[in-house]
Amino acid sequence: MTLTVSLPPDVEQAYRAEAQAKGIALDALMHEVLVAHVPSTPAEISAEEWVRQFREWTQSHASRLFS
Repeated sequence: MTLTVSLPPDVEQAYRAEAQAKGIALDALMHEVLVAHVPSTPAEISAEEWVRQFREWTQSHASRLFS
C-alpha cells in the first residue's frame, strides 16, 4: 500500500533526522513507526477509534521531538 501523508515541515525534519541517525531511509522509518503502533486486535476497534488513537499517538511524539 502506498500512503501520502502531509506533515508540518518541522515534524518531517524531525523524522528525517531520526531516520538519518538510524541509518535508514525515511520511508523505512515511517513503516516501522506505523507498523509498531497497529493495535493488536484491529478488528475490535472502529475506524474512527483507530484514527483517534493514531492522532493521539502522533501528538504525543510531536512534543517529545521538539522539546
